[in-house]
Amino acid sequence: MTKVCVIGAGIAGLLAALAADEAGAEVTLFDQLPGKATPVGLHYLHDPCGLDLEPVVVYNIVLADDSDKSEPHLQYAKKLNIPGDNSLKDLPLRVDGWNLQQAYNLLWERFKDRCEEHTVEPKQLKSLVKGYNMVVSTIPLQRLIPGVSCFGREFKAYLGRPPGMSRALYGNNNVVVYNTDMDYDWYRYSCINGLEWTEGLVKGDHSIIKPIEPEFKNPYPNLLLTGRWGKWKRGVLAHESYYEVKQRL
Repeated sequence: MTKVCVIGAGIAGLLAALAADEAGAEVTLFDQLPGKATPVGLHYLHDPCGLDLEPVVVYNIVLADDSDKSEPHLQYAKKLNIPGDNSLKDLPLRVDGWNLQQAYNLLWERFKDRCEEHTVEPKQLKSLVKGYNMVVSTIPLQRLIPGVSCFGREFKAYLGRPPGMSRALYGNNNVVVYNTDMDYDWYRYSCINGLEWTEGLVKGDHSIIKPIEPEFKNPYPNLLLTGRWGKWKRGVLAHESYYEVKQRL
């Protein structure tokens, strides 16, 4: 039987485990804090991955800076100091998604007995790739392979809405508001399933890292790096882990 090891039991890791399990593999998960992942803020799945999940309809709003005549995605890039080819470039007004927290709860119940509380150290990687047919890592790349130069830009976030934001602006819908105006220190506000989350430039109780993709060649053919942190790449969506494992197996 094919043996698959998944490092990290967040939503990306659990979806990877689901794909391997459906392919008939023997699945083991390692996580330093099993069952503790609680997604907050701008979190919903873009694909249900075959799970019976509640739909989540999200509406996107862009508050552009009228004093800047460039396109909103370029205003956004200037404000955050990120590449101009960012998520605002082709942002749809409406996104049909699925409940991520529900998916996490369903998958954790399915795999909790196959998840071991264990922090995988870099020195263990060689033995893992020898002992398993496939190793899937969703943990931050530099924690698994410390020689990789992983850089990122740090932003701040807090629960709640920014000053001046009113629910009257969007009613009771799930919404994501992008703000490009330099005069305001927040750049994104979201309300998904009633949970409000604001991401800013300088203020907040939580740190958010925007990965900058490194120049890196995977040294192991049977090591799959997936998820935003495993790949250390911006714009990666959680459900992609499921399909990447399916394709490999």
